Amino acid sequence: MKMALRILVVVVVVCVLAGAAAFLYRERMVQWWMERELAGRLSAALNSVVEIGGLEWKDKVLRAAWMQVESETLPFTNLEVKDWRTSFDWERIKEPLAQPLVVEATLATMVWRGEKNAERHEATASNSGDIELKSAPALDFTIADFSILQSKTQGWSLRHTALRAKHEGQWEVSAQNGAVNLPRLPPLQLEKLKAKQRGSGWEIESFAVHDGKEGRLSGSVQHNGTAWKKGEFIWENVSTENFLPTSSASHFSGKCKGAATLEDGVLRGKMTLVGVETKSVPTLVKMASLFVGENWDSVPWEGFEFEFIREADGTIYFRNFLATSSKGILIRGSGRIDGTALAMDLELGVRRKGRPWLVAFMPMLFRTEGSGYFWVPVHVGGTTDAPSEDLTARVVTALAAVPVTEAVKRAADIPDAAVEAAGALFDALMGR
Repeated sequence: MKMALRILVVVVVVCVLAGAAAFLYRERMVQWWMERELAGRLSAALNSVVEIGGLEWKDKVLRAAWMQVESETLPFTNLEVKDWRTSFDWERIKEPLAQPLVVEATLATMVWRGEKNAERHEATASNSGDIELKSAPALDFTIADFSILQSKTQGWSLRHTALRAKHEGQWEVSAQNGAVNLPRLPPLQLEKLKAKQRGSGWEIESFAVHDGKEGRLSGSVQHNGTAWKKGEFIWENVSTENFLPTSSASHFSGKCKGAATLEDGVLRGKMTLVGVETKSVPTLVKMASLFVGENWDSVPWEGFEFEFIREADGTIYFRNFLATSSKGILIRGSGRIDGTALAMDLELGVRRKGRPWLVAFMPMLFRTEGSGYFWVPVHVGGTTDAPSEDLTARVVTALAAVPVTEAVKRAADIPDAAVEAAGALFDALMGR
């Protein structure tokens, strides 16, 4: 009897303690159940792994400290959202939502899958079926601080922008402010962006960025899920230091404007540069030694324009290149940049007016004469960081083959100072 009584007391005590524990921890148990229930339903709707923490429901407002989504089928591999909230009737969680689910979040970071994983993504998506959230309710997100990063450190990124995103079958997004990082370019500031999802790709209907100064780029572009395929771009007041190699930027300054179109990965456009100045370009400095009283250490270029084509493999072609300077210089031609390899076939024109002695270097240096200029062909090779040219050697050859004699001087009316300058240049080039 005493043993039975003791067992009964123990059972009662255990029950009381269990009840007390359940009472004390009921909110945490409810929270845990809600987190699992919501995460499970989102996982099924997104066909992804969803985890939620710090969830609470009060006054029909659902809040969570964080949410993380890991996916093999969506365009991103990871999405982390912090401090998000939405008006939601938890008691009707199992019923379809009649209105879009409006969600506000303080911070969100998305890791984009990247083009290198596109084939794997498409293969997985074709087997998963529901990657476009067709079973999910209509969504309306507002995120105060949103960032997209690449799955690897290289590639483009968008950081700290204010985002509005809607989903009704497919996504529509708009963004303002923030920083855009593109390969081989300095960071850009985002002014605005508006885009729509098109199947596995995206159509950026409009965007505008600036370089923090006067430079501005705007346009539209389409991505088919693996590459940028079609677009239109306009830019103005962009400093050349933003895209020139460091070694070239020290010799070249100016701002550019232009327009381009993208079709099947090939970019075609025209660029005009204004306020251009070259400094200490060795070829021009040596060439100026032929001219009396002239210094080409610094050369202003009042006209500077060219057309370009950038192929899908990154090779860049230039054509209809034309640059004119008040120093009496004109350069025209075409060229190609393949990786870092540089190849340009140019013609350097020197205005004849006021320089009659230059006729002495026809045809050894200047091959033709036309439009008031003496013309000499120039081939530029080497690399973008260390370009080379073949003009200097031909200047030496011309000076050696056509010495400036008194007869030539009289025939060409060459002033004494020009004879001395040419002789000094010849001696310098020959190492005397």
